[in-house]
Amino acid sequence: MLKEQEFLGITFSDGTMNDVRTRLHEMVDANTYSYVVTPNVDNVVSFHDASYPKTQEIYSKAGLTLCDSKVLSILGRFLGVRMRPCTGSDLTRSLIENPLYDGCRMAVLGPPREDFDVLRQKYPASDIRYLPAPARLTIGTPEWDETVDGAMSAEWDLLFVCITFPKQENIVYDLLTRGCSRGVAFCVGASIDFLTGKQVRAPRIYTTLGLEWLHRLLSNPKRMWKRYLVKGPKIFPIMFRYAWKKFRNKA
Repeated sequence: MLKEQEFLGITFSDGTMNDVRTRLHEMVDANTYSYVVTPNVDNVVSFHDASYPKTQEIYSKAGLTLCDSKVLSILGRFLGVRMRPCTGSDLTRSLIENPLYDGCRMAVLGPPREDFDVLRQKYPASDIRYLPAPARLTIGTPEWDETVDGAMSAEWDLLFVCITFPKQENIVYDLLTRGCSRGVAFCVGASIDFLTGKQVRAPRIYTTLGLEWLHRLLSNPKRMWKRYLVKGPKIFPIMFRYAWKKFRNKA
């Protein structure tokens, strides 16, 4: 059974992959629309940044919030919060390799068509559909509205939205505000890239030590240096302020 725990202003659900899959099955069976967010350190920093005003609202409406970061999990332990990482990549792999139930209709939005074709060939037994989206999608444009409307009119039980933060979060939120009637959508970033082999996940030793971020930095320093060396460390003053507030409230 999943346990809800608040950390850094966000309510995370902690449990095993089986616990998560059980909850997702319940969410689909509810025959309503909901979405899943998977915050990592970068997302949590943005959550506390006024430059991303909708993030707190989007996270507050999520049907399920899963910890996508070993680093966040380690930081939580210092304050007695247990959050077993359930990364978007692991969750996506689990659901595509082993669908929730027979006949589960899954759709992917974000990757190029050729990448989806690789995914489809790799998992021929799974019912996976392709939803088109422009390569450089911009929030609030006609192309944005067309993409969201296309997702609303398509038939799916699970929708994997694989675009950069915060665009994917805005897409799943727009589906909610525009009245999407059923299904569960996931904000899972580059998850499909890992399944198709377009990107390579960090060796297990990096993941075990909470250093997957270092592997990604070393693999693509030009793209990742600002995220991990400038923005990422901002998590520590956020955590300090959070811990100090909790301490003062207990005093």
